[in-house]
Amino acid sequence: TLESALYRAGLGPVAGVDEVGRGACAGPLVVAACVLGPNRLESLAALDDSKKLNENERERLYPLIRRYALAYHVVYIP
Repeated sequence: TLESALYRAGLGPVAGVDEVGRGACAGPLVVAACVLGPNRLESLAALDDSKKLNENERERLYPLIRRYALAYHVVYIP
């Protein structure tokens, strides 16, 4: 993966960013960023694009992200 190549080149960690909302001008907008280590849990392998996950999958992954992410942050813009 691109992430693996960046780690091998000494350029990690990599932050993943995703957004959901009506657009930067129309609002509201929610933006989240997450940094996972190179040896992330297999159970987080599905974490790619939140729009591809159903609500149950997102709810299942959230505690794992909070526990194992090197860093994460969520911003709500009304």
